[in-house]
This record gives sequence, C-alpha cells and structure tokens, in this order.
Amino acid sequence: MLYEAADLDPAAIAQTQRLWESLTERAAKRGEIGAAPVPPHVAVAVAGADLLRYRMLVSGEEVTGNEIDPLVDDVFLPLIRAHAGA
Repeated sequence: MLYEAADLDPAAIAQTQRLWESLTERAAKRGEIGAAPVPPHVAVAVAGADLLRYRMLVSGEEVTGNEIDPLVDDVFLPLIRAHAGA
C-alpha cells in the first residue's frame, strides 16, 4: 500500500526496499534461502503484499497473526527460494 501513496516521500520507499533486502540477506545467512541474488521485483514480496491488500481493502476482513505465518511460508518463501535457491 505504501507504493500506491502518491504523496509518499521517496526516502520512505527507499527505506522499505532496504528492509526487504535486509530480510532476504538474513534469510540467506540462516540458510532459509539460497545465496543467489533475488531480483528487486521479487524481493519486495509483491504477491504477499497483494494478498494482504486484498484481504484488508476488498474484503474488509482483518488480517490476524495466525494468517501471517502461512502467507510467509506458503507464498513469500517459495517465491524467494525459486530465485535465490533453497
């Protein structure tokens, strides 16, 4: 949703991108994903963000903590692993 805000400070966007890069780097160090570079369009977890956005905005349903882990495990990590290796 941050990327859709027309008046968002470019520094905030850059900070969000650095956060995703840090997350993938730490996952690689822990051996959760491979060490191959993850393309920027994959690293920002577009699929996961889209699912959350749909859930919150379109359906009006709250996203609970119990839904975050499956989203990471079933969508985000397989997407990252497909590019970075496992």
